[in-house]
Amino acid sequence: MKKYIARIIEALILSLLIMVGIQQPYNIVQAASGALDYGDGDRYVGKYDSVIGDKNGKGKYYCADGTVISGVWSNDFLKGKAREVERDGFRKVLWYGIAFYKKECIVRKN
Repeated sequence: MKKYIARIIEALILSLLIMVGIQQPYNIVQAASGALDYGDGDRYVGKYDSVIGDKNGKGKYYCADGTVISGVWSNDFLKGKAREVERDGFRKVLWYGIAFYKKECIVRKN
């Protein structure tokens, strides 16, 4: 009987919290596709979160120095396999966990 009453009280408290607008925080991701331009000449083309501007999904990052980095992004970081092509044509294939990219043009946010 005590467990039953405790569950009813929990349900009532939860209902009250929802009615007054207190909810658990959650992230709202507004997926968008297109281009993000940066003031120094860098540009990202691909999927991103339109609310906060983080790169999220498949895309290419064009650095002002001519380097192009393509791969999958998660919360503004490269994730998994990425390809870098420098201006002179030198190509690299790189693997990432959730860690920031070594080039200066990638580590800063909007």
